[in-house]
Amino acid sequence: MKNNLVIIGMPTAGKTTLSTLLAKQTGRRLISMDKELETEMGMSIADCFQRYGETHFRDRESDLARRVSTESNCVIDCGGGIVLREENMQALRKTGTIIWIDRPLEFLFPSTDRPLSRDPEAVAELYEHRQPLYRAWADLMIHNDRSIEEALQEILAAAGRAE
Repeated sequence: MKNNLVIIGMPTAGKTTLSTLLAKQTGRRLISMDKELETEMGMSIADCFQRYGETHFRDRESDLARRVSTESNCVIDCGGGIVLREENMQALRKTGTIIWIDRPLEFLFPSTDRPLSRDPEAVAELYEHRQPLYRAWADLMIHNDRSIEEALQEILAAAGRAE
């Protein structure tokens, strides 16, 4: 049964904000994969990338994706790179509706706490590479180029139809 809502999209697309609001509105438990990983690793994602590299981080992320995919009645807030491994998305899709928060490139911004999107050029490169992956995996696409409340209402309406 697909009763999880799995939120994917670019860094700074609004996933965490919308996931938090969505969990409150629907009474579902919120699982923030990035926060879970940081707790488990005892360090920030940026520190993990610096110390151990991206492959180590992606391995940890894949392990967590397998584990959270067995949960039910949750909103799962995924990191932006979750779509880079098919195994992650296959696991999450088994019990969840995949909701892509699509935010136009001009609304995304660099962030020093995100190892792969530290400057505008890196954000643009990630955007170009990941857009086809988000599109391919999404059951629903929500445009987040307006108010958070409008995007939330669209998710609630669309998720209600998908359940």
